[in-house]
Amino acid sequence: MEIYQALKAVAEVLGTTTDYLNGSNDLVHPYPDVSSIPIDDDKPYSYRGYHVPDKYLEIVKSLMDYDIGKGVADDVKD
Repeated sequence: MEIYQALKAVAEVLGTTTDYLNGSNDLVHPYPDVSSIPIDDDKPYSYRGYHVPDKYLEIVKSLMDYDIGKGVADDVKD
């Protein structure tokens, strides 16, 4: 059990799984990073069941670019 816990700790540090480290699969990062969702593509977006028009997405991008430029994008609280 001690070896498994050590392997699990290594996998967590490397951002992978014990299966990958054991050679059970070839997926280094099997779980996608969902902390950031790109809005630069043609995926449809909705809010409360309504389609979000491109002009609104452009407003969000402009606001984010402004905050990123000022270095405060991560300081904004939800």
